[in-house]
Amino acid sequence: MSENLHLVEYLYHLLEYDLAVGLRAWVDAFNLALRAWDADRCRLLLAELRRGDRELSPRGRGLVLSREGQWLIQRGEWEAAIARLERSLEVFEDSGDTLGVTQVLNELGNVYQATGIWKQAEDYYRRALPLQRDGGDRRQEAITLNNLAVVLG
Repeated sequence: MSENLHLVEYLYHLLEYDLAVGLRAWVDAFNLALRAWDADRCRLLLAELRRGDRELSPRGRGLVLSREGQWLIQRGEWEAAIARLERSLEVFEDSGDTLGVTQVLNELGNVYQATGIWKQAEDYYRRALPLQRDGGDRRQEAITLNNLAVVLG
């Protein structure tokens, strides 16, 4: 627990000093906690980010909502996860962040695929493909095509 408190204190100061750098560090720390299935650390990191009166950029808000959605997926809270991801998608779309949009479209497709709602998963994957092609992201396009093949198979 002491390690978590040190991390939270470090992020607090970093976020106060330089919000953009602090947010990148927060996303990295949150991703590590997700990969480790560390629910306590995820909860602490979310609480820390919400503490204070910080005005995140649209990209920052979208990233936080997306990460929170991923955490809710791990917890099996599918409806809450979809709601966070949908909100993240809105933020990215409103700000014209194509990379964020394509990432969240794939995340939503993955959620619907995991819950067996194939048509919805297909729709999200199909929405992501043209954006990936236009952006030249061949790696992510290949992943989406693979996901689409699984859904259609």
